[in-house]
Amino acid sequence: MKKINLNFIGTNDDDELIIGSDGDDTFTVTKGMDKFNGGAGEDTIIIPSEDSMIIRGVDASGDYTGIIGEKFLYIRLKENGSFLNEYTIAYGVEFIEFEDVGRSYNVMIFKSSNFFNLTTTNINNLTVENNLEEKINLKNHFYSFNEGNNITYQLDISEKSLQDQITIQDQEIIFTSGSSGPIVTSTITITARETSVNTDLSDNNSASLIFEIQMTDDDYHPYFSSFKIENKATLEPFNNKTNKGTLNYSESNDIIVITGGGETERGSYGDDIYIISDLIPTNSNISIIDNFGSNKIQFPDNTLISKALFTQDAVRLTLSNSKVITINGANNFSFNLGANVTSGDTSDNLNYIEFANIFEISDVLNLSGSLESIITDMYLL
Repeated sequence: MKKINLNFIGTNDDDELIIGSDGDDTFTVTKGMDKFNGGAGEDTIIIPSEDSMIIRGVDASGDYTGIIGEKFLYIRLKENGSFLNEYTIAYGVEFIEFEDVGRSYNVMIFKSSNFFNLTTTNINNLTVENNLEEKINLKNHFYSFNEGNNITYQLDISEKSLQDQITIQDQEIIFTSGSSGPIVTSTITITARETSVNTDLSDNNSASLIFEIQMTDDDYHPYFSSFKIENKATLEPFNNKTNKGTLNYSESNDIIVITGGGETERGSYGDDIYIISDLIPTNSNISIIDNFGSNKIQFPDNTLISKALFTQDAVRLTLSNSKVITINGANNFSFNLGANVTSGDTSDNLNYIEFANIFEISDVLNLSGSLESIITDMYLL
């Protein structure tokens, strides 16, 4: 550390910290890694050429000035058309003077010629135990050395079921785990964008960090989800419209994929499996009647149940795009949610009482009329 009075010209070597006097001092920037603290008084930093790189900074880490939050000037001279790698740090100065043009500027209104890119440190992968909350302070992972900086954050969550459990408040990202169900893994991308006295949004001074979070979904249900399963197929109508009349099936054990073959699908003496899915034409109204055998209704993954209306012996389901299907004699069927015999996808066998309970309809066999489920607009798992 060296104290000076009045005027000091740096050397082309790396000078130690130069501290000005209580008077009005000047410091002339030269080559080398230099640091100047103007101290008291009205001090001036003299720069040989106006085409030098000058950035108004604030020390976010203490690495530049030794004082976190200290404002400073970052100066790099140009030689043979290129900026030197060495730089000078000046703080506690009030004025900038350019020797080649003879102009002076108040530091407070000087417009920087460049800016610092956002600095980041990694965020480690995180597991949140059931019923717990974890927080990450983003100020510990995104740093700006630009004076007057303001950082905003954008969050991308790959697993949509966790979106309502991950929020950003002020400078913290908050994770709140569910209480039961399988562990869900999601990739989290946080993008920070900055404005400052050196930058605006058009400068696109941004940086992103990516990590993984593991926790349970607080809306977990074994059969329903508000979101599609991304790695499962989403079916589309197989036909443009449903044929009028009745489609009768054989006395064998049939696998019946409902695609709009008839307004009434009638089974016979075999043990039949009916697959109800979004293969049904839009705006259809189809009925299933099968009074013989041991019959089963299967709903593949990602089938959207818009609403369900129950009576003691029938259920009317509305799928996506106004596809309505009524299962008569439903109390004699068994049901598989999220199953498809044609692809080998299986699930629990549910009788009509259990099926209705899934839709939060109690004592379905003793209903005196019809009752609509409170479960609406859910995808089957």
